[in-house]
Amino acid sequence: MPRVYLTLEQKLFERIEEDANKNNITMNLLMQNIFERIYMGGLNYRDIIEKIALDTVGFDYTSALNEIIKETEERPDGEFTLVDLKSFSKLCIATSENGYLQPATLRARLGKLFNSAVRKNTEENPIVPFVKRAKKENGELKFLARAAVYVKDSTMQNDGEEHE
Repeated sequence: MPRVYLTLEQKLFERIEEDANKNNITMNLLMQNIFERIYMGGLNYRDIIEKIALDTVGFDYTSALNEIIKETEERPDGEFTLVDLKSFSKLCIATSENGYLQPATLRARLGKLFNSAVRKNTEENPIVPFVKRAKKENGELKFLARAAVYVKDSTMQNDGEEHE
């Protein structure tokens, strides 16, 4: 059976643990039951947001990632880190002020999502067009103050279009 590993904020963990204890079941079983009712009932993420309302969910990672990708598409070619993106920096401040997450947690999760999207880029499915991880001359991945460095090169698409 496939497994999913979650990293949760302490407060969320405590709420789930409390709910599981009240219902005399394990946290794992509680979460499995919730997911089964949602997904086996034919709902998806967007349905949940619409039915529950975004402000009760906390933070919409999908919207944040899409905003970061959009800003990446609009920026000039060259190397960058996520901190260079206004939407990334702004989100970290705004969400921590609203009490959703610790800024470091938010940055880490969004960074992992963006990095995953960049890794999944293909010519047939360009999730983050023209972007790849920057590398040093020796081929190692490039970092700046422990942050992943990316490079945008819009000529990557032009080369692909010429071959099609």
